[in-house]
Amino acid sequence: QLTHFFNGMVPFNHREPGIIGAALENDKCMAELICDEFHIHPTVINMTFRIFGAERVILVSDSMRATGMTDGEYMLGEHQVFVTNGVARMKDGNLAGSTRNLMDCLKIAVKDMKIPLETAIRAATLNPAIAAGVDDKYGSISTGKNANAVFVDKELNVVMVMKDGKIIPESITVKETQIVPIHSEVVKENEITEVLPRPDLLEDNREEKSLRLQFLLKQFIKEAVQDS
Repeated sequence: QLTHFFNGMVPFNHREPGIIGAALENDKCMAELICDEFHIHPTVINMTFRIFGAERVILVSDSMRATGMTDGEYMLGEHQVFVTNGVARMKDGNLAGSTRNLMDCLKIAVKDMKIPLETAIRAATLNPAIAAGVDDKYGSISTGKNANAVFVDKELNVVMVMKDGKIIPESITVKETQIVPIHSEVVKENEITEVLPRPDLLEDNREEKSLRLQFLLKQFIKEAVQDS
């Protein structure tokens, strides 16, 4: 696969296609895209998804230590980096990694660049797992795979994280107004992001609540896998 496709590469030319042209001709080659609003123009992001297809694009963050931090001066190895308005650059003005995380990149791909949600999720989960040779355990919710999942709301904000079948208490940000019963007629098909436990669970402390959420979510995921 190609590390951060287009960035740090000889530009594509109609007489000298270079590594970009070689990747386009190789059906087994996957392209990593830094979808942070700064490294690649939205038109090129969309073009890459169309040419390579949903199965050959991998979303990457290219995050460095300033990710999630305020503007200021940071180090990238031995190089000094200056972050202004969320953009990390070297002294010479070149981009120096990204301050976005992978979830940020997923949201940008879907909300700003209009990549279909299912396509963007695959590019951030299953495709990299396939490329790394660990798709038998990671990358999708399937029987026999590790129970890792990120739960989001309709705006793709993270509301809860499950790791190895256990909910991480510190990750729970869901509010009572967002919660519906685990089995409810208001939960429509394919609206997994809205399926969360009963409001009365919020009366517990965070640790106890996470254990009860874990039990109910395992039930739901099991049913979802069986129905898929």
